[in-house]
Amino acid sequence: MTDHDSARGIENDALWLQNELNEALKTIRSLRRQLNKELQRQAETERAQNMTIANLADAGREQVVLRRERDMWRKRAEGNLTPFHVGGLTIDLTPAESPTRRP
Repeated sequence: MTDHDSARGIENDALWLQNELNEALKTIRSLRRQLNKELQRQAETERAQNMTIANLADAGREQVVLRRERDMWRKRAEGNLTPFHVGGLTIDLTPAESPTRRP
């Protein structure tokens, strides 16, 4: 092998290494794009999950309010209860308990 052949081998090695580097960089860019897409999907899924949890909590609170109202109206209908307001509070009283009752 002559110096000329040796120089050509080094040039080929350098070209080969450059091509390998270029391919590795392409792969890295592609993987980064895929990772960014997956991170965006994860963020969207997390946002949707948080929204669902918040909606379920709101629905639960609304259900409690509606049950209380239903029970109140049911008691009024069944027991002839009279609403008695004290400040912002409403108390259901039977006719016997009502302050408007005169002995």
